[in-house]
Amino acid sequence: MSKGTKIRATSPEGAPLPHFEEEAGDGMRVHYLQHEPLEGPCHVEAWARARGRALAGTRLHAGETPPRADDYDLLVLLGGAMNIYDEARHPWLAAEKRALREALGRGRPVLGICLGAQLLADAHGARVVRSPHAEIGWHPVTLAPGAAESPLMRGVPGTFMAFHWHFDAFELPGGATLLGGSEACAHQMAAFGGRALGVQFHPESTPASVDYLLEEFLHEMTPGPYVQSVAEIRAGIDAAAGMNRVLEMLLDNLGGA
Repeated sequence: MSKGTKIRATSPEGAPLPHFEEEAGDGMRVHYLQHEPLEGPCHVEAWARARGRALAGTRLHAGETPPRADDYDLLVLLGGAMNIYDEARHPWLAAEKRALREALGRGRPVLGICLGAQLLADAHGARVVRSPHAEIGWHPVTLAPGAAESPLMRGVPGTFMAFHWHFDAFELPGGATLLGGSEACAHQMAAFGGRALGVQFHPESTPASVDYLLEEFLHEMTPGPYVQSVAEIRAGIDAAAGMNRVLEMLLDNLGGA
């Protein structure tokens, strides 16, 4: 099996990426773990290109094997529709959990997005449970009291609009620090030590990737107090730019942790 795929500066869903002036690279190697075809790195890729960082990815759903911690300097765990306990249907989850434990044990910076945040919580002994409310669409995230003092939150505004698509949520393990929440989900952002950050929302999403989700997962949009309509989601798409800037801050802060 392949150990991963070197990525060119085009998104996996084939949509064009925004233009950035590339900076001189600092040698940092960024690696992402992908769980399904439609949930690729999106703006993570644009950030890596803008910063001049080497980016590679492992498509777990395609049978690729996660790399060893020696092969990267920063790890990003992407989202996915599966539950973290679905190892019977997705046996690669066991290998991913082992790779994550190695990354944490070696002190590698880790960003977990949605499913990735849940995997981080699980690696620290917390449960992932059904959220009281499904959360789909654009909803504000607000920093927790004192969160702005965390080096991981440097530059992040006190409240920002974020794109959500989740039915489960992670509990907060001992030793973790709550950094932000939303009305529907109290645990939207958490630090697991000083070098691992989980976010339940999707800061990597772009207008193109949101459109793909709406086309492919429309059946999941059952009515609820925090489930927006397709029209509402598309009307709010301009919020993606500000949310992507938050992602850049989080990755920059992790890279300097």
